[in-house]
Amino acid sequence: MNIIIVGAGKVGATVAEVLSNKNDVMVIEEDTAVAEKIKSLYNVAIFNESGTNPKVLEEAIVRHQAEIIISTVPGDADNLFICMMAKRIKPEIKTISRIRDPDYMVNDSYSIVDQIFSPELLSANTLAS
Repeated sequence: MNIIIVGAGKVGATVAEVLSNKNDVMVIEEDTAVAEKIKSLYNVAIFNESGTNPKVLEEAIVRHQAEIIISTVPGDADNLFICMMAKRIKPEIKTISRIRDPDYMVNDSYSIVDQIFSPELLSANTLAS
């Protein structure tokens, strides 16, 4: 599958590591040093730009023929914005968003995000059980 990952922090890098083995992955990462490190470690294409820029998203989605976009940037609002823009650019794209704050996990977000994940919430639930 053709997958775009926006953000290459700890979560984005881990997702890139796992998915790049069997998929065609492009990572959009604004920080040049982080982008170069990801490129050297994994079999991914790099787009060294801001993933919150709609023109960058459109170019990446079209150029990569993306089927899935996974947004893992630090801000929940940014992740939802990235997924919303991806759906406007390509309505059939599957959108996956990292969400940290439970307040952002509302039913309205499901119209623009096909799947939400929260490593923090999963960790808290694991510790509580």
